[in-house]
Amino acid sequence: MGAVTTWQVYMLCGDLCRYYAPLACDSWPTAQFDGAKKPTETAETLASASKVFRLSPEDYVIWCGVGDRDQTMMQMIPQLVEMWKFTPEDREPPFNRDNLSLHLLPGYQHGVPACEQLLGIVLPEFFPGNAD
Repeated sequence: MGAVTTWQVYMLCGDLCRYYAPLACDSWPTAQFDGAKKPTETAETLASASKVFRLSPEDYVIWCGVGDRDQTMMQMIPQLVEMWKFTPEDREPPFNRDNLSLHLLPGYQHGVPACEQLLGIVLPEFFPGNAD
């Protein structure tokens, strides 16, 4: 559903985008399931990207979405918990509850229907205005 790629875009092209919507998976900076297996190290890797691009928490939004019956939910949550806790000593925390959020979609598993529903929620938040 694109989450691994979305996390990679944040890490490698953080100065090009403002809005990120990783759906249904953790980040894999060095190996598959890093966000689940090594959540602290993954949070540090993602935080270092914000430092490389000199981003403050106000510069970007990461809106994570997953169905509450999706097996990837438990891969994503440990990473996000560590990201919320992460506080580098030399600067303000790169992630907070305003720029990093988790949205659980009740009753949905991993698949296109969940993706359609999550995009229907996040896109109007990222791009408010008349849908016509």
